[in-house]
Amino acid sequence: MLRENMTHFEKLVVEELPSPEFIQRFQTSWQNEELTYRPFLYLKNKERLDQIGLIVRPAKDEPIGFAHVDKSDQLLLSPMPQQAVECLCRHLIERNILFPGIFGPGREARNLAKSLETARGPEFHIAKRLIHWKLHKLKTQPKASGSARRATLCEAETIAEMFDNMQRETNTQRQFNSQAMVKYTLDDHRLYVWEMANGQIGCVAIVTLGSAETKHGTIERVFTPMPHRGNGFARALIWNVANTMLGQKPGIFLSSDADEFVPTKLYQSLGFETHSTMVNLRQSLHR
Repeated sequence: MLRENMTHFEKLVVEELPSPEFIQRFQTSWQNEELTYRPFLYLKNKERLDQIGLIVRPAKDEPIGFAHVDKSDQLLLSPMPQQAVECLCRHLIERNILFPGIFGPGREARNLAKSLETARGPEFHIAKRLIHWKLHKLKTQPKASGSARRATLCEAETIAEMFDNMQRETNTQRQFNSQAMVKYTLDDHRLYVWEMANGQIGCVAIVTLGSAETKHGTIERVFTPMPHRGNGFARALIWNVANTMLGQKPGIFLSSDADEFVPTKLYQSLGFETHSTMVNLRQSLHR
């Protein structure tokens, strides 16, 4: 769908669409390349004045890049050639479209931030770098005391506190409601834990198979409380849920902090391979 060669385009244009129309128009094509466009598949199809979709393309030709702007939060960016980044930047400046953050592939996001800083400021700083992982075949099953199972309602408060601790550690600088997350993942039977031999929760994760059209299931929010780290609980939980998921999906998606050595080593040991590196940029308060 998206051209990734070094072709020079004589003229590029930016088409601007209301968010619902943008999502509806490109949902199917994003689904066909779901790992590349995964963040776009999570966009909510709601009519809001502070959200717009942007398509970068040669005149009368197919798109070579996408962006979605939530003016209260961030600009979501797809892979695109540098020429498309520059065209998008000019459009954002001309239309005075403002947002406090950028999330996208490392090269494109940093180049857009640099161009915006040069043209109008203020500066952006890297809040987080993420590795997007893919898995199609697991390595040898790890050993750990305990077992994997679905979380129960009586554990909701404990798990919400764990997610709050995770949010503080990961420092994404975005709003987060742990109580709501635990409620809807429990209701959807997507919340899994590693139960230690003494009955306590050693690790937690959210597991999503997705729709029938989705080729990759998702494992996210993997968190081990500090007192239980180093016992292999996260490795064991991920292996067990991934093994079940691979019986129903050809692949699994997972993301982790690119600057953390331990999770990187963990996912590699299980058989995950890097798909892409993403960055979360936030606007600096002072220039």
